Amino acid sequence: MPVRRTSPVGPDGAAVEYWAVSTGRDGTVETIAGVALLRFGADGRVVAERDYWNLAEGRVDPYPGWGPVRA
Repeated sequence: MPVRRTSPVGPDGAAVEYWAVSTGRDGTVETIAGVALLRFGADGRVVAERDYWNLAEGRVDPYPGWGPVRA
């Protein structure tokens, strides 16, 4: 799954933007794009996570300037 960037969110968090195209066993193609919001504990492990995403039928290419994507 291509990840465009990770941005700091406060002293103990990060926002990770992602975009992926998936092909199911039956040949259906879907695109998912979203962002994961992460909060880290003192030991560096994730203690809280929340995702916001959108699913579309078929292949949807990222918008111009999104970042490098491998086929």
